[in-house]
Amino acid sequence: MKVNFKFDDKDFQKTLKEYSKLSSLNLGDVIKKRATNVAFKLIKAYRAAAPTKAKIDSDVAGLNYKVRTGKKGNRKQQLRREIASRKRHIGFTAMGWVIAAKNSGIGFKSKVLQKFTGKPTGEGSSKLSGKKPFASFENTLPGADVMEKKHGIISQVMKAETKDMRVYIERKVLKQKNKNFK
Repeated sequence: MKVNFKFDDKDFQKTLKEYSKLSSLNLGDVIKKRATNVAFKLIKAYRAAAPTKAKIDSDVAGLNYKVRTGKKGNRKQQLRREIASRKRHIGFTAMGWVIAAKNSGIGFKSKVLQKFTGKPTGEGSSKLSGKKPFASFENTLPGADVMEKKHGIISQVMKAETKDMRVYIERKVLKQKNKNFK
């Protein structure tokens, strides 16, 4: 399921253009660097927004300890397996951003992917050369849309990245005005 939401990225785009003018990198490298930053921040934010082990325990207790049927073992064993299964998937939704970024050509080492089981999916594309370079990625894992609707993580991350670029721009402008500024 895809997440449909509206985010005004005009401020981000404007700041990115200013940033690229002051940076020693070309526009494609700037976009790759910022896309990598955004991907890591999304992963971190999605992991932080995931339910804790205590929350999972309380959710199962709130369901009066009802578990999926058809599992082998007595009720206590079924419950233990259900809770363990839910806890194993705490960071799974965040992995959709890793796969999407990797598919778009953003540099992620394969060691990042070795820690996780299952088959996380994500869509990504990029063109980092030419007149209009871009990078895009999308988390297509189940639960990503729920987390986005509940927490608004993507807009928070984009605002944080814009703020980070503005700090760099201000520092560069001050450095140009005052040669002794470090």
